[in-house]
Amino acid sequence: AGRTDLFSAALAEFHAEHKRLGSPQVIVACSTCYQVLKTHLPDLPLRSLWTTLESVGLPEVMGPEPRPTLALHDPCTTRYEAAIQQSARRILSALGCVIEELPLARERTECCSYGGLMWFANRDLAREVVQRRIAQQPQDYVTYCAMCRDLFADQGKPALHLLDVFFENDLASRA
Repeated sequence: AGRTDLFSAALAEFHAEHKRLGSPQVIVACSTCYQVLKTHLPDLPLRSLWTTLESVGLPEVMGPEPRPTLALHDPCTTRYEAAIQQSARRILSALGCVIEELPLARERTECCSYGGLMWFANRDLAREVVQRRIAQQPQDYVTYCAMCRDLFADQGKPALHLLDVFFENDLASRA
């Protein structure tokens, strides 16, 4: 939120604690955290949860059949992270979901309205942005960003986080 002094202090504290722990690999599910750490701590051994899960193998999934068709929203903070985008798609496919691409996806994805803290700076514009985004596909949405998922759901769009698909939260009613 523009408080570079607080950001720098928190980043320095994180970096010191990481070193104290022996500099282990950091695995993040949050795409914003991924971008912040990649940008400000470029030597940090960093991985996305999605690429990690794909590489170690997915858990056995039991649940309702058929799986739903979901429209996939890429978070804006993964716009240039092709490996993360591909992992999310492969994971959803491996879990049995049919994926519909949004008109603007991957490197052309649109922000859900949370980026840049638009939701706090100009709520009317943020509502307009999120409404435009959720009107692009009739299917329920799935995303791998908690903020995107929450903003879509808050504006009435049925939306899941990729982890919801893992844990089968409310999938039966969507198929």
